[in-house]
Amino acid sequence: MNILLLIVSAVFGYSFSHFGSNPKSKIQNKLPTIAIRFIQVSPNLKISVGNRIIHIHHWIYYTVILIFTLTYNVSFFESLFAKGYLTGAIINGLTYPDWKTIVKKKVL
Repeated sequence: MNILLLIVSAVFGYSFSHFGSNPKSKIQNKLPTIAIRFIQVSPNLKISVGNRIIHIHHWIYYTVILIFTLTYNVSFFESLFAKGYLTGAIINGLTYPDWKTIVKKKVL
């Protein structure tokens, strides 16, 4: 039963991340751009440093959260559903062709 919950939650995490992070998604295009000085927090996490942009992909921060939750017992994230969701979202992020492009030059 646990493996079924893990699979279902991973599929949910993959799907939800696909609809929320895909550049062609209607949801992604409707999210407001929120930036404070050189840090953009919505719809993507980006940090501007000089003539470069550091793009923190969703698979990176989901991986950090998953490692943190596997290391420490954090209330909600102790659930198998949350761990499956995070795993599915990480897998989704790794399916994009630019998954390994973190630092880019600014386009003027």
